[in-house]
Amino acid sequence: MASSELGQNQKFVWQTSDVPGNERFDYYREAICQAFMELAPVRPINGNKDFRAEVQSTPIANGALNIVCANAHQVDRTRAEIASSAAECFYLNLIMHGDCNVRQSGREVTFSTGDVGIFASDKPFNLMHERSRELKVASFWVPQAALESRLPDGLPTGPKIVSSDPVIGRLVVEIASALAQNVDLMTSNEAEKLYGMLLDSVALQLSSSARSEAGRRTLFSNGHYLTASRIVSANIHDPLLSASGVAKKLGISTRYLHRIFEQNAVTFSEHIMALRLDGASRDLRNLSKRHLSILEIALSWGFKDHSHFSRRFKNRFFMSPRDWRFGA
Repeated sequence: MASSELGQNQKFVWQTSDVPGNERFDYYREAICQAFMELAPVRPINGNKDFRAEVQSTPIANGALNIVCANAHQVDRTRAEIASSAAECFYLNLIMHGDCNVRQSGREVTFSTGDVGIFASDKPFNLMHERSRELKVASFWVPQAALESRLPDGLPTGPKIVSSDPVIGRLVVEIASALAQNVDLMTSNEAEKLYGMLLDSVALQLSSSARSEAGRRTLFSNGHYLTASRIVSANIHDPLLSASGVAKKLGISTRYLHRIFEQNAVTFSEHIMALRLDGASRDLRNLSKRHLSILEIALSWGFKDHSHFSRRFKNRFFMSPRDWRFGA
């Protein structure tokens, strides 16, 4: 197992390529039990030697994001694994590639590419991945209490797809995808906020009583914030990036754009500045970019001159860009 820390989120990685062929599936069995709780993977038909898998696990708040890439195989959770577990959770799975057939509580549901589905750990289940394709899934480990507090009408029973609604479901997919693709670039606080938004949107989808107009307005505001943040991230190197430009792409007013950022305890300009300074700080410490001057790095992150960059950098990191670069 390897551990790395990018941004402020620690990530653990298990890879079968690091072990001998005849030990790969057993190693994978150990890896997913550490990342997901007690599970019982069933040896694939094509055998242990050629089995390929990678598990990446990033803790978020009281849960975790686990990304699994693997050959076709089966995973069971029996009463024996349930009895040996210290805590129960829900698995909230975004299928990034392939299909997954879930059997639990007398129900059988297939999660396909692009779906987000949910099922509980406190009842036996069987997961069968389609044999003709490899699977890539972003699986969120959600403590039972975190979902229970958001669902006054009770927790879901049996597997469910929570991404089918054309409005709320689309937002569930958007938030889950943003976390799966960008968690390495986020601070712990940003990841926790987005994770909370994901659970809120899933709860709204699951609970009919929660579908109040006020709840929808809050969720749509959060959705605009998420989409605006992704537009900013995609254009962060552009020195002409502006609130009016982002608002135009979203089809909302600039005033409303500023308000939805302030509702998330940050101004639009503060959000941009934080991303640019974090990016520049990584590049300054990156040995492969030592041939670039400090000014070139500053300009590449949208800063217009050295003095402005240096002043804002000192305010954020309490040292000059040069001292930061050389670890003074």
